[in-house]
Amino acid sequence: MDNAQRSFTVSPTTLTLLQTHRDTLIADVNRQMERRPDLDRLIGPGNRDRMRNNHENHLDYVISLCAQGSLESLEDTLRWVYRAYLRRGFSCAYFPVELDCWTRAYSMHLPPERAGELLPLYRQMNALHEPLLVSARENPGPSAGGPGPWTQNCQAFLERLLDGDYSGALGLAGKRVHTREDLPGFYQDVITPCLYQIGDLWQDNMISVAHEHLATAIVSQLLAELYGRFAKLSPSRGTVLATTVAGEEHDTGLRMVADLLELDGWTVVYGGPARSDDEIATLVRNHRPDLVVVSVTLVSSLHRLRALTTALRRLPDTGTMAIFGGGQATVHLPDPGAWGLDELQQTAEEAVKNARKWGSDHAHH
Repeated sequence: MDNAQRSFTVSPTTLTLLQTHRDTLIADVNRQMERRPDLDRLIGPGNRDRMRNNHENHLDYVISLCAQGSLESLEDTLRWVYRAYLRRGFSCAYFPVELDCWTRAYSMHLPPERAGELLPLYRQMNALHEPLLVSARENPGPSAGGPGPWTQNCQAFLERLLDGDYSGALGLAGKRVHTREDLPGFYQDVITPCLYQIGDLWQDNMISVAHEHLATAIVSQLLAELYGRFAKLSPSRGTVLATTVAGEEHDTGLRMVADLLELDGWTVVYGGPARSDDEIATLVRNHRPDLVVVSVTLVSSLHRLRALTTALRRLPDTGTMAIFGGGQATVHLPDPGAWGLDELQQTAEEAVKNARKWGSDHAHH
């Protein structure tokens, strides 16, 4: 995809209309698909709920692309979608049919000039259809590891997670983590690649969602155990609120960031996942944090990031409060400031370094 194709902008009015008509547009696409006599051939038997869920995710992703103003993540995201749904019985023909349903829904419920702004995006998605099918055929298995090198430690840890073996996972962690300074490397080099790999395995229909949830639960328990070994009282560098954007339920990465910040001397208020913007604003008013750390895992949730930072910037007495962002969905954000962020980081260790630097600089003003 060249630079011209990566650029994608719509008017603020179009973005607002997509958000306000979200439920209507999704319902329209669902109706169009469910009226088709060939639906079971397109999506496979027993996949109607999964199809409806995909339609919700699709429009949330489109809204995020409109807010982001870039198609940088488009091909990678669609490659994930194609692999995940083809492995679950959807046919190759489903994707162009679905895209046609979306363009029909836009033309029905949006003014013509607003629907027209979305057509370049759908032309690009249609153009990627054949290359993505080729990629899915040539790469039938999951990729190993995600970010960073895939090592024997990763493989052994992954096997413990998939076996539901908490004691074994804790034993492997104990061989790698001896001091507080060992934690960031273990988080980044072992836990994070394994969580990416588990996502790949689920995507390729090689493990169930129950396996994924069990692995996440083991990691959460392990993080609590490791944190407890090194926690100690110390003078606070300041107060941090750690939260996800509204509706986001993935918080393992955020938990790692919060633990490392607390071990580094920050007082951490853990907002956790799935809170609304109003609840997050209440936490800011009650705790008056020096720093807010916001995690976004799903690209379809990106549009909520700007809404949250805008709301927090409008609160009284928050002029000196910094907002950091991170998470898998933020990898392709070119300008943190355009999203209301002071810093953007991709690892827990980087978040701690940036927080320490910001705290030091802020103390001198």
